[in-house]
Amino acid sequence: MSKKSITTTGKKKSAVARATVQNGAGKVTINSIPVEKWGTYYERNLLLEPMQIIGSKMDKLDIGIKTNGGGPSGQAVASRVALARGVIEFTGDKTLKKELITYDNKIFSGDSRQKEPCKPNDSSARSKRQKSYR
Repeated sequence: MSKKSITTTGKKKSAVARATVQNGAGKVTINSIPVEKWGTYYERNLLLEPMQIIGSKMDKLDIGIKTNGGGPSGQAVASRVALARGVIEFTGDKTLKKELITYDNKIFSGDSRQKEPCKPNDSSARSKRQKSYR
């Protein structure tokens, strides 16, 4: 029997997460670290939200997530999107997808906002140089 495996991606600003979902014992790792030990309390809870909604189906899946770029919070949101997309694509469950969307309608689309670029001869995107009338 061949092992079925699905790879999905999630993005938040410059953070990118790639999730690989396959049959297994219910292990979830992020950059080879178990989810229970990864990140801060806030980042861990962001990732655990879709897992709690999915419920008992998570016990039969192994999910490995690789993240790079961005900061810790961006990586947490990108991982959340990749995990939700991967589980739905792997199981093909339409009712589960509707449950996730009713909980949070941005769980599959992620967040496409980007940092505004700095303007020429200015220190940042919005601030202007100080003027001195001497």
